Amino acid sequence: MRILKVELQNINSLKSDTPIVIDYQDDKFNDIGLYAITGPTGAGKTTILDAITIALYHNVPRFNKSHIKAGLQDVVSYGASDALARVAFENNNQVFEAQWSMRVLSKTGKQLSKPDEQVRLKNINSGKIIAEKKSDFKNEVEKITQLNYNQFLRSVMLAQGEFAAFLSAKPSEKGTLLEQITGEEIYKKIGETLNFKISEERRKLKAIEAKVNNDDLLTADERKGLEQEKHSLTSEIEKLENELKQIEQILQ
Repeated sequence: MRILKVELQNINSLKSDTPIVIDYQDDKFNDIGLYAITGPTGAGKTTILDAITIALYHNVPRFNKSHIKAGLQDVVSYGASDALARVAFENNNQVFEAQWSMRVLSKTGKQLSKPDEQVRLKNINSGKIIAEKKSDFKNEVEKITQLNYNQFLRSVMLAQGEFAAFLSAKPSEKGTLLEQITGEEIYKKIGETLNFKISEERRKLKAIEAKVNNDDLLTADERKGLEQEKHSLTSEIEKLENELKQIEQILQ
């Protein structure tokens, strides 16, 4: 997945009459592999990242913290009647556009009792509208990106503060933080790989043991070589099993 363009209007401190556009396909980004978003506190740096998660997943990382009780109507800039977040992204050679918008004031300027929220997911290549309902939108985005909201945060965009916390953590704390950042899915995959390797090594060991026990025609050197290989496989299996135990402890 690759973000191509971000557009936002009236999100948090970034209040504007027209959408603010960050187009990563612009020529100015052609030769830039790494860049930084800088500015004083409150300038709207994190708001740009918020716009991405709002457009794609209708969620904001900061709202996930237990002490913050807020909804998407709270990201609409103070005094603005509506807000917009739109992201164009590429996946598997197809370009998609995810759009979220919300109106909180009527045309006469009165606060709406229920904000008017609109979403749209579109395939830019074909021009087809994929989803315009929030429930369908969520499922389709996850199907296209192969990432749910938490996986997106952990693999594409770390929420503010999580990586800084990891860098400054004590060695004993880094394992826990790394697990929180990556999620348990990666450990499950590692566990599956270890189980497969253990099965393969045991199969090799069983074949060697059978050959040693049943072949009376082995020379002394051949038998010695097989015994060494048997010892090596046994040690490798023990090592893999210890690694698997550590993974299982993390997942408990």
